[in-house]
Amino acid sequence: MSSGRFLEISCANAPSDKLMSFRAGVSELVFEIPEMDSMLVPTSVRLCGKLRCYGSFDKTSAGADLTATQMSINPRLGVYGFMNTITARSLRHQTTIEQVRNFNRFMSSYLSLTSSVQDLTGHQSQSVLSSSNYLEQKTNLVDQGTDTSISFSAPLPTGLLTSGLIPLSSKFGIGGLQLSVQLESDSQFFYSTGGTVNAETWYEIENPHLVMEVRDPNPDQLSQLMKQSSGSISYQSISSYYDTIASSSPS
Repeated sequence: MSSGRFLEISCANAPSDKLMSFRAGVSELVFEIPEMDSMLVPTSVRLCGKLRCYGSFDKTSAGADLTATQMSINPRLGVYGFMNTITARSLRHQTTIEQVRNFNRFMSSYLSLTSSVQDLTGHQSQSVLSSSNYLEQKTNLVDQGTDTSISFSAPLPTGLLTSGLIPLSSKFGIGGLQLSVQLESDSQFFYSTGGTVNAETWYEIENPHLVMEVRDPNPDQLSQLMKQSSGSISYQSISSYYDTIASSSPS
């Protein structure tokens, strides 16, 4: 029997204050899961952190509070709205295993088919900060003020991360895994519920990190795995969403 344990992976490119934002020049969040003789449980991977929204470039100004504005975020997507692209690479070889572009658009369709109103207002309102309507989203998240950050713990349903166990070993696996999340621009993350657009609205992510489960093979299984000269993993990749809208014209 294999034994399981849980890991927390900090963001590799985070500054000392662990505050990251597109406005501050951060284009992506990079996480490096190291090589180890263990199996990653991909469905256990969660992107965690805290989200804070501002209405002014100056955090300390009176205009930093969004309560009096008409700016909000997509209530269905929640924190998925700031995830533009997710890329998985081998940490040892730096070869791209999977790249999901327009991930937030993909999730808009995916959540519509896999989530109910109860999901959006239940566990997903806590895990990905979603909501069933824009007014609830604005009140409970966007308008919380500059001193309040809301925690999230979002699963990442890509093809690779919904597959079977991923071997992280350099001897019988992929040699560690690097996951990077390219951030969406502020102007694409926020929208106006009325006619007035606040051009200085921006978001900030505090202490982004991954949590996950890995399983260690027992000595007999590990011995057999170490003897392997080659191996493979199977997964259904999501790599070209929105690349092609229509491949032929109607006759």
